[in-house]
Amino acid sequence: MSQREEKGIFGSIERLKSIQIDLQNFINYNLELDLFSMNINLNSQEKDNLFKSIEKAYNLQVEFLKIENQHPSINKILSKGKFWQCICGGLYNNLSEVKCTSCDFLYRKIETIPYFLNQPENVSKNDIKIYNLRKKSEAIEIQNNFQQNSETGNYYVINYDWFLLWKCYITNDINDKYLPNKFKDISNNNLIGVLPPQPIDNMVLLDKDFNNKIVIKKNLQKNKDYIIVNDIIWNFFSLNFNGGPEIVLSNNDNIYESFLEINGSNFQSYSKIKERFADVIENKFSDDNILL
Repeated sequence: MSQREEKGIFGSIERLKSIQIDLQNFINYNLELDLFSMNINLNSQEKDNLFKSIEKAYNLQVEFLKIENQHPSINKILSKGKFWQCICGGLYNNLSEVKCTSCDFLYRKIETIPYFLNQPENVSKNDIKIYNLRKKSEAIEIQNNFQQNSETGNYYVINYDWFLLWKCYITNDINDKYLPNKFKDISNNNLIGVLPPQPIDNMVLLDKDFNNKIVIKKNLQKNKDYIIVNDIIWNFFSLNFNGGPEIVLSNNDNIYESFLEINGSNFQSYSKIKERFADVIENKFSDDNILL
């Protein structure tokens, strides 16, 4: 990859990151809620109640950009079945394109493929072919950039099990090569196989110290509990699959010696949740305040 191309792609990434601010109420709220619940010491049941309240209040069902303060329908996103819309603003991506032609970074959401999730037996052969092309394209992109140095100097941590789930999806591993099948989402249509992983879950790498500060768990092992990736790989995964939190390192040697920060700013902010559900939180989910 040339220096000119790298700058162009990095510029697209920065633009896409700014767009994510508009997505805060539509994606990753579960991961942000995990951090929030840890901070105010909610138990599992209390967290589930708050989660359901947020889900009900925002009517969150699809991970797409809010357009004119309305929840876009699949039909709107597909533009009458001729195009698919990218959150970068690219409106006219042909249905045969697996990646947005405007930003050249974000991939088409599988939710926009007709019948893909709810009636997989009815997915067309052409759409399955496009889905397989997407997996091949992702694999090439990661392979070409995995060994690159970080452009910003920062490195990022990814839960190793999530990375294995991504490998299962890319390679259509239905034979327990990387992980047992019980951990994967597998389509009922054998021609589709393993589905893309859910958002990155780095919460399993975090804990709380004696001062209730969120910290990295003790005794984590590189390439067993986590992997360290450059900014190109992190941006690719976080923008295409969402998730987090963002665990930032100064180098790619060791999670403890190079730890910089845990960044949740990409997700719905604590203050927004707290403001919306102040009464519920204050009363610790009394019977009168569990559902809003």
